[in-house]
Amino acid sequence: MNDGCPRVLVVVGDDTGRQGWCTALGAAGFLPEGVDGPPAAILAARRAGAPPPALMAVEAGLKGMGPVLLARALRSLPGMGGLPLLLLGAGAPAGLERSASADTPAVAGAAARGLLAASASGVAAAPGAQSEQPVLDPAVVARVRAYGEPMFQQLVGQYLDELPQRLAQIEQALGRGDLKGGGGIAHALKGSSGSLGMGRLWQACGTLEKECREGRDGLPALAAVRTQAEAAATAMRAVLAAPPAGA
Repeated sequence: MNDGCPRVLVVVGDDTGRQGWCTALGAAGFLPEGVDGPPAAILAARRAGAPPPALMAVEAGLKGMGPVLLARALRSLPGMGGLPLLLLGAGAPAGLERSASADTPAVAGAAARGLLAASASGVAAAPGAQSEQPVLDPAVVARVRAYGEPMFQQLVGQYLDELPQRLAQIEQALGRGDLKGGGGIAHALKGSSGSLGMGRLWQACGTLEKECREGRDGLPALAAVRTQAEAAATAMRAVLAAPPAGA
């Protein structure tokens, strides 16, 4: 389908969660079309004439073929070699230009926008490149809170209680030169932060994880993580103190 919209080739690393990824992209204003078709909400938006900022070609993993291998195979097909590539739920493939990745649906829309902007400007996006993230994304918070206020309070409370310990564990690992261990904790913190909508903390943790993976001194990146952790925690405590809408 060619309707004049810029296109991004999207590969979903976790086939079982594809509808969630598509729904997240739809909520961000993108209208994916996949091999099984988009979810009903996105299809309804298309019928209503909603102008998409991008047309997503969504593919899922094939049996026996991981997302990176699938991405490379798709890039070799006629007409697909020049498309920007976005991997969802998987690390960005090394050696593929104009590619980015997102670990959680919460940041899928931002990743797509960043990739499109980089592509439009002619700049190759770095793996995992993201546009500016919010300290706390209210849409993500609302989705988590929709599961019930007691569960939300318990989940967020546990996260905030464990946050100082996780930061201390990263600092201790980096202090003894254990970059692999520090990067692993940063990766786990990135995932839990992203699932709660803490966009800037998610982004800072990703930078720290990358620094550790590449064997660099992660302490400067850890300082940024601490700054964003404090901002995210303050914002989330304010949410906890406020009653949910309609209560």
